[in-house]
Amino acid sequence: KQINKNKHRLIFSQISIYNKQLTNNQLSMNTITSILLQTPAPAGGGTMQLVFLVAIIVVFYFFMIRPQMKKQKLERDFRNTIQKGDKVVTIGGIHGRILEINDRNFMIEIDTNVKVRVEKSAISADATKALDQNVPAKAMS
Repeated sequence: KQINKNKHRLIFSQISIYNKQLTNNQLSMNTITSILLQTPAPAGGGTMQLVFLVAIIVVFYFFMIRPQMKKQKLERDFRNTIQKGDKVVTIGGIHGRILEINDRNFMIEIDTNVKVRVEKSAISADATKALDQNVPAKAMS
């Protein structure tokens, strides 16, 4: 009986060792299997992000950049069409009449014998057009 008990103990200890090894192997196999069988990210995920990014850029262009460029072009065209004798308003609110036109600036007479040289960019198209129509400048914008 003693031999049988020792034999059984030996067999149980070997079985428990085998079970531990099997359990560890199964754990690592289960881990590897679960990693390999994970579902991939949706195929359109990166594409949709790119589509939204492009859409945001397009919205910014059409609602912010394009109108600003259009307004700058109108201002530039207005400044290029100004002639001697035209009444103008500067961005600082000074009213005057053009006496002389240079490449980058104008000579403006704001009162009798009072002349001021201003940059072309200092002439406000909106305020000058409002002056011609006797309408407040804000109504023109």
